[in-house]
Amino acid sequence: YTRGRIVAMVCPVRSWVDIISGIRDNLQKGVRR
Repeated sequence: YTRGRIVAMVCPVRSWVDIISGIRDNLQKGVRR
């Protein structure tokens, strides 16, 4: 694997974590409603 490929794999993970956390918050708000 090249360094560029590893970076490409690591960067999206960070954004995925933010997206997942945001979706979780939305789901919790919907349930509380």
